Amino acid sequence: MIKLETDYLLVAYKLAILTFYIGVLLYALPIPWPPLKRWAPRLIVDGIFVTSITFLFYGLFEVSDYVARLLGGSWPLFYAWFQTTLTNLLDMKAFVFIIGSIVGQLPFGDAVIVLLRPLDRVVDVGLFVIGWIGAITYIIHEFGKALAAIGIALLAVPFRLSRGAGAWLLSFVLVFNAGLQVLPSFLASIAEQPGGPNPSQLESYGLAFANVDVLGYGNSPIGGGILTLKVDDSNLYANYTIIGSRAYDDYFSSNIPVPSRVPSYYTLEIDGVRVNLKPYPVMPEDYETDGSLWRITLSTDYILWVGNYTVAYTNGTFIDYTRENETMAVTVRLDSSEYVALRYPVNCQVNVTYDESLITNASRWNWHGVQGVEIRFLADSPGEYTFNIERGDCRTIRPSFGKTMNYLGIVSGLGAFTDINLLSSILLYYATIPLVYVFTLFSITFGIARALGGRDRIPIKI
Repeated sequence: MIKLETDYLLVAYKLAILTFYIGVLLYALPIPWPPLKRWAPRLIVDGIFVTSITFLFYGLFEVSDYVARLLGGSWPLFYAWFQTTLTNLLDMKAFVFIIGSIVGQLPFGDAVIVLLRPLDRVVDVGLFVIGWIGAITYIIHEFGKALAAIGIALLAVPFRLSRGAGAWLLSFVLVFNAGLQVLPSFLASIAEQPGGPNPSQLESYGLAFANVDVLGYGNSPIGGGILTLKVDDSNLYANYTIIGSRAYDDYFSSNIPVPSRVPSYYTLEIDGVRVNLKPYPVMPEDYETDGSLWRITLSTDYILWVGNYTVAYTNGTFIDYTRENETMAVTVRLDSSEYVALRYPVNCQVNVTYDESLITNASRWNWHGVQGVEIRFLADSPGEYTFNIERGDCRTIRPSFGKTMNYLGIVSGLGAFTDINLLSSILLYYATIPLVYVFTLFSITFGIARALGGRDRIPIKI
């Protein structure tokens, strides 16, 4: 795809230069005909404008991603939401099919099937909407830059013959590149999950909503993993997905339910490594409060996030680390028989330089569908050791975490929080709001296309 987009950018640049010189030529023609002369400044401005966009091409995508991050979005968050939403809808579809097949032969089977039919129709609508969003996502993620380059080439065609199509293509890619990343956060901020909680009832269950962030050694954000919450002296526990250092529930809300009256114990699991998080335990007074929303930052001194599910961990003591782009220098104090280990996925290239006196062992690991390599460095004598870790090419890693377990559901069984109009709740969450959101993105696309000079007709005036 990189060659394709660069080819179209080259075409756009050459067309922009052609447009510019046609404008200069029209200025120089000794023909005093105003309709023809009016095209000269337009073509010169168009040539300069398209040349500027061509040189700023990759910067435009950086700005688009930056806007998405400002609004709380990211591609890992979107893909996790998409996978979970699709799984939930398929589970409901399978449930309807299985129940219908079982009761279909019973005397009252027809009545049960009639009751299940509305749910089946709602799930079908949800699957259609999610499938449509998935198709747009595939186009943006796989062909977005090539389509944007084609749009710039169309913008560069002299006399604005294809300016409208070019402006729309470029706007479509940039708007949806940012908008799709923000969709899970937008959905979680304005809609309750189907059968979701009623905040006014939380206190009776000893619960509160909280934003929970997770940091590694030196306040390095933990980019992904599983956060497990357990209550002392009970078998009650819940787990949440960590994306971009923040914990999210199964509906990708960062407002997760936590115990508000008793201590709770948090652990982090990443690449198969599990550690306790500080403070341990977390007391209710350890949370910061912002109105009805609580906040807390958990941390560990034993795991250092390198990037893209590459981590360094130790049973010794991290002393210091510095990072520059994809290169990291780490200093660790180890006693005899203590170790530092580096875990990274098999499709990542990682180079490590270390003290030759350390004993090294290599092994394999498998964690939620991610296969990787562990290199363990064992100290033969006490001392401080420095490691230089350089991460090279690495494909995007997408672990299959499956369903998380919400603490609210564990405590209440969700019985007290079930919406009476469940069908409306499912339709709203899985179909209506995503559909309205996508149409809003299309409206923004048309607006930006008009601002770029795109029109709904070919403006030939000679």
